[in-house]
Amino acid sequence: MILYATKQTIEDLNIPMIGELSQFNRIIAQKVIEEQTNDRLLEWGLKIFYFDNRKCVQAVNYASKLTIFLFDIKEEEIAYIENGILKSKEINKKFNWEELTTRIINGKKDYIYPAEYFRELLLNRYKGKI
Repeated sequence: MILYATKQTIEDLNIPMIGELSQFNRIIAQKVIEEQTNDRLLEWGLKIFYFDNRKCVQAVNYASKLTIFLFDIKEEEIAYIENGILKSKEINKKFNWEELTTRIINGKKDYIYPAEYFRELLLNRYKGKI
C-alpha cells in the first residue's frame, strides 16, 4: 500500500520521508514503491484536517474512492470511546455505502458507491486465489 500524503499531513503527523528511514526500512519502502506504483487499488491519498481542534485523517483509495475517516480520541476520553467509535462507524458507513460519488471512464462520468466498488475490485483482484 502506498500512501500519498499532503505536505501538511506529513508535517503535522511527523511522517518520515524515505530518505529519513533506516537502511532496512528504506529498502522495503523502495520495493513497495516499485511494485505498487500505478496500481490504483493499492494507492491511497492521505489528508489531515481539524475538527473541534482535533486531528482527523481522511484516507481515500484511488481506485474505488473508498474513504476512511480517523478521529483523534484523547486518553482521558477512553471511558467514552464507545460513543466515539459508533459515530465514526456511522460516518464511514454513510459516506461509503450511501453517498454516490463519480469516476470517469473513457471520458464518461459514472456514479458509484465507493464501498461496493472497492469490494468489486478486491474480488476481481483475488478471484481464484482465496
